[in-house]
Amino acid sequence: MRKIWRGALALVVVGMLAVPVAGLAETNRGAVKGVQGLRAEVKETRGEIRTEAVKERREIRTEAVKERREVLRQEVTEAKDAFRVKVEEMKGEREENLGGLLKARQVEVKEQLVERRQEARDAYKENLEAAREARGEAKEKLKAEVKKITDQNKAAAMLRVADQTGLVNEKVTAQMTAAVDKLEEILARIETRADEATAAGKDTVAADTVAGAAREAIAAARTAIEEQAAKIYEISFESEGTLRTDVGEVRRQMASDLKSTRQEVVAAREAVRNVLLALKSVPGVDEAE
Repeated sequence: MRKIWRGALALVVVGMLAVPVAGLAETNRGAVKGVQGLRAEVKETRGEIRTEAVKERREIRTEAVKERREVLRQEVTEAKDAFRVKVEEMKGEREENLGGLLKARQVEVKEQLVERRQEARDAYKENLEAAREARGEAKEKLKAEVKKITDQNKAAAMLRVADQTGLVNEKVTAQMTAAVDKLEEILARIETRADEATAAGKDTVAADTVAGAAREAIAAARTAIEEQAAKIYEISFESEGTLRTDVGEVRRQMASDLKSTRQEVVAAREAVRNVLLALKSVPGVDEAE
């Protein structure tokens, strides 16, 4: 009887001890979940802060680039006007003096082209780097989200699409940048030819005006390309059943944005073509050497 009593007492004591231990374990699990949740919130907040900082830097850079391009545009216009005035003042002087003025003008045009090109490259590179950083953060977020997808093949496909959109955007904007570089070179050669015609006494005012519009079109195309290069196409989904629709929407949005940007490049190409046509319409321009 005494042994039975001792056994029952032991069971009661163990049971009394087990209850607090079980409660403590549950409390610990809750605390761990709370810490994990807090860490997730902190990580998300940091990501949002970085994203906003990148966006703010990009906006500041974009405004600075626009202001700088406006200054360059004015400098180009003023330089052209000054050249025309000098040509008028030197009428009747020896041909070699006029040739020296023309040569100096050609050097000036080349220097302006180099300056504009470097400005554009710096802006494009900065926006590209900002986009890469933002894409990296978006991909980390997507990695956490795709864990909810039961089909691992679909999850891997989502991550591939995220990489592909970024690479396609970079490739296409790089091609557009090269195209605009070429247009700017062509415009510079046309303007040099116009300067030669001006020095020969031809009236190139109309062509010079069209050339100014072409420079503005090229600047607009560059701005559009830089803004496109800075864009990221973050992929999100409502549920596993809407993956195809959600990914398709992202792809359509990127295609639409690229099309709009390409239209700016096409507009710049037409503007440069108009300069050539305007110069060709100047009477006797082919005789000016």
